[in-house]
Amino acid sequence: MNCREAGKWLSRRIDGELPPAQASLLDEHLSVCYSCTRELQLLAIPRRVSRFLPVPRPSPYLYQRIKANLEPEARRNAFWQIVMGLSRQVVLPLGAVTLMIITAFLYAQLSVPKSDVYQSYERIFTPTTRPEQIIRAERADITDDVVLYTLAEQEQGGRYLNAAPVK
Repeated sequence: MNCREAGKWLSRRIDGELPPAQASLLDEHLSVCYSCTRELQLLAIPRRVSRFLPVPRPSPYLYQRIKANLEPEARRNAFWQIVMGLSRQVVLPLGAVTLMIITAFLYAQLSVPKSDVYQSYERIFTPTTRPEQIIRAERADITDDVVLYTLAEQEQGGRYLNAAPVK
């Protein structure tokens, strides 16, 4: 046995937890190794000193103070235990409702025939009470005269003016 293995067994020897076979191997090593014997003696000092000390008696109020310190924490733990208990009961129904909503949304999306985005946009944003003209123009075609003509046309209630805009 080397000193490293013996060092691992010293505390167990002091506590009386070392099996007899290992205890005899340790005793053989201690009989020839002064440093391990010295370490065993140093480790045994607290145990020897504690035998002569009186057993400490706790204050009569110690348990009351401990209980007073534990009660707020117990209330906090009780609150979270209630929350966790409720969440376990609510998770499954909420999951089921979520799945039903997603299923309904997907069904609604898949059952509607595909339509052209531009046609849908026109139906939503183009008023049906007044026909609109869509004019395609280059940037150079839009002049002050054209803008003024368009504003005048709108003031006249959509009636065309006699004069045509000058480009």
